[in-house]
Amino acid sequence: MTALTEKGDAVIIDGEDGKVHLRPAQDVQRAYEEKARFRARRQEQFRALRAVEPMTRDGKRISLNMNAGLLVDLPQLVESGAEGIGLFRTELQFMIASTMPKGEEQEAFYRSVIKQTGGRPVTFRTLDIGSDKVVPYFQAAKEENPALGWRAIRLALDRPGLLRTQLRAAAARPRRAASSRS
Repeated sequence: MTALTEKGDAVIIDGEDGKVHLRPAQDVQRAYEEKARFRARRQEQFRALRAVEPMTRDGKRISLNMNAGLLVDLPQLVESGAEGIGLFRTELQFMIASTMPKGEEQEAFYRSVIKQTGGRPVTFRTLDIGSDKVVPYFQAAKEENPALGWRAIRLALDRPGLLRTQLRAAAARPRRAASSRS
């Protein structure tokens, strides 16, 4: 596609649908402009709701949390007004790595997540690879229905070392700097 572009060409990239429009027609431009205005209005409505106490109709307060999976998601925690991370998808760390992350790398990553959430609660989901979540360094067996097959807890039970390493990394306490005595 880039070979077809010229300096000054209008380009619309739709990240939701995975489409690129090179030199889009006026009606396509107008449609995307309206889509952008709609999204901005919706974001304003969401911002207005941040200050509303999350209560059920019968008066019970509930905790609203967000989902995340990458460090780039974490600034949204403050922006959204969420009280914490209800589900942190740890498999994304594995999916973007070219090799299996070592325990120390996982520990550093989880520490960074905790630090960036500023003391808010975080629920880490254990490794859930398989089906549509493919990692280049891990070969799964072919299955009739991979979405329900050898993944998540079934994988952890078959490969307890993976789960053990991840749990150790997530549960590690912050290291204290060594003190020197004179």
